[in-house]
Amino acid sequence: MSDSRIDSTREFYNSHVNEYIVNIDKAGITHRPEEHASVFHNYLQTSSNTLQEPFKVLELGCGYGRDVMWFASKGMNVIGTDYSRSMLKKAQESNPSIFFLEMDMRTIANHFMPDSIDGIWACASMIHLPKADIPSLLKSMFTVLRPGGIVYVSVKEGQGETFDPDERYGGIRKLYAFYQQDELTDYLSSAGFEICESGVADHTKKDSYATNPFIHVFCRKPLTLP
Repeated sequence: MSDSRIDSTREFYNSHVNEYIVNIDKAGITHRPEEHASVFHNYLQTSSNTLQEPFKVLELGCGYGRDVMWFASKGMNVIGTDYSRSMLKKAQESNPSIFFLEMDMRTIANHFMPDSIDGIWACASMIHLPKADIPSLLKSMFTVLRPGGIVYVSVKEGQGETFDPDERYGGIRKLYAFYQQDELTDYLSSAGFEICESGVADHTKKDSYATNPFIHVFCRKPLTLP
């Protein structure tokens, strides 16, 4: 799984954690998808015939812990994972009662049992993986999710992949994978998920930190498999 592009992206989050948090906080609501988190929670509750509270929620790419804090405040049993140790340290400092795990999301099946997770939250994290790795990742996510479980994914809208310098942070190179809405839903459908809803939000005109519109998808693992 070694990829120098991923290593460089990881190094960015390890070495620029404080600057990144300040910029995200300045960006405000456009980078705080609480509305989507509420929808995610509602979908979990509508699956209560197969899922039981407190819901066990896994975040892939939790960063400094912003979203896991929201889930925990709603009584969910949340696990935060990230590939950046510096981000996880910040998350643990802010949320000492939450369990965090340093993990490459592509190894999810090595850390969690099949049918053990009620919901998976992947907010702007898959954008840092090569598209070639997405089918196997989604297959693993499908495996660890319980029947009726819910997945949320958000990615940047665009075409292809880039590994360009980010001049906002001194030119360090970061891997970005971009998607079209149908492309993302096709990936998820091919992995076996049922699409619940999807959409695109463009905040680039009112948020100087945003570089692209974001696509979001809510999907569910079927109760019965073919």
